[in-house]
Amino acid sequence: MNCVAIVAEFKLGKLDPSTYELISKGRDIADAFKTKLYLIMLGEKIDEVIEELSNKGLDQIIAYEHPLLNHYTDAYINILYETFKELKPSLILLIHSFTSMDLAPALAAKLHANIVTNCTDLLIEDNKLIPVRSMYGGKVWVRIGVEDEKPLIVSIQKGVIKPKERIELPKAQILRRSVELKEDELKVKFLRILEPKPAEIDITKADLIVAAGRGVGDKSGLKLVEQLAEALGATLACSRPLIDLGWLPSERQVGLSGKTVKPKLYIACGISGASQHIVGMKDSKIIVSINTDSKAPIFDYSDYAIIGDLRKIIPAIIEELKLKES
Repeated sequence: MNCVAIVAEFKLGKLDPSTYELISKGRDIADAFKTKLYLIMLGEKIDEVIEELSNKGLDQIIAYEHPLLNHYTDAYINILYETFKELKPSLILLIHSFTSMDLAPALAAKLHANIVTNCTDLLIEDNKLIPVRSMYGGKVWVRIGVEDEKPLIVSIQKGVIKPKERIELPKAQILRRSVELKEDELKVKFLRILEPKPAEIDITKADLIVAAGRGVGDKSGLKLVEQLAEALGATLACSRPLIDLGWLPSERQVGLSGKTVKPKLYIACGISGASQHIVGMKDSKIIVSINTDSKAPIFDYSDYAIIGDLRKIIPAIIEELKLKES
């Protein structure tokens, strides 16, 4: 294998923390194949970011700085294409984002590379790279075989890789490259950012989460789950069916089309455990599930399984909590 290359992810001019996830995965792969790991960075006023990333396990950082690189345009495609023609990486890693949805296929076409997007993992088996991703609405996970002789471009979902703390790593070599850009020559121009309304709460930062699923039955069942969350001082979340019903706002959704959470405690109430939900909470430290179905898939991922009617179980838990407080 030739080198591994990572494209740093920026959001609103700031480094997205997901870049650290790519570095962790890229370092593992580079070490396994005894090759080098490069990070390509495009932006404006990125000195501080370069310094921060220089001791995170990279062999070299290649940085392009220009005011017109502060936001994604087709200049990214041209600059990265020329860079990768020179480096000839066997593997290019990006975070799956709105930027990479445009960038990755464009690079794959220009480099004549294999491409697998929206992956949940990238495995090494028999000295080969095996991208893993979900299909059919998250019902199955598949391992994808690729042609060895072509470079491989992989975009990975945010939050599915846990960055590793590495000790006593050598500092990366920093290579700064100038670039000449003219705004009137760009085919894609940045106009403005349309910010969504501030979310009511960020469930990704919660240490305790109580989540409701379709198994709550109706809004009175959801109210019980809310009361449990309140009694525990936890954050309320849910699976997709409750979003589709309009019972809770989308910022509360956990799962493939929602958010990935890793709380210390995750209590799933009336959630069967469809794969698209599991991918969003499987890395929680402790998972407790309440469900009437003893064969519910979520029990396969749970540390504690409570089989029964949540309308009886949740009031009993709340009552027990009140007794301990008194």
